[in-house]
Amino acid sequence: MLRRARAMMARATLLSALLVPAPAAPAAALSCVHHPFQAPGERFGTGVLVAEIEVLDDRPRLGMDVRVLRVLHGREERPVLSVDIEWVLNWNMPQRWGLEPFSRGTQWVIVMRPAQEGRAAAWQPELCRAFLEVDGKTAVGYVGDLSTPERVMLEVLAARVAPSRAPVGAPTRSR
Repeated sequence: MLRRARAMMARATLLSALLVPAPAAPAAALSCVHHPFQAPGERFGTGVLVAEIEVLDDRPRLGMDVRVLRVLHGREERPVLSVDIEWVLNWNMPQRWGLEPFSRGTQWVIVMRPAQEGRAAAWQPELCRAFLEVDGKTAVGYVGDLSTPERVMLEVLAARVAPSRAPVGAPTRSR
């Protein structure tokens, strides 16, 4: 009889745990497959901005203003951008990437895509892709794979991210 009562209590506890609503999360984050900053051999496509930025202002639910320190890939001529980070607010950056959240004065290397229609910001970070925190002349984070964080010189990272171009005067293939 005692065993049966314990089993019923365990089932009731399990059922109540299943019925508790989960905290709200963006739909895209629910189906997120995490990626390193740039997998080996991966090239960034057109329409993507890879930039070293400094956070000027972080406004919850509104986004953040950033200063573009250097564009590594893509085109952006404005020195200060508004970035839509609403999806990051309920996301645990320290737990997922081992980094503290965006805050004023911090520097990052991030991959961004144009913001969705109707958003006030020009860009939004690419969902589920690792951010790299800038520490002096190096970037720290999951650069090439998700197994261990790496520290890479910013110049080396810039060379990896830059689109590959054939040297001037090099033969090209044609059929």
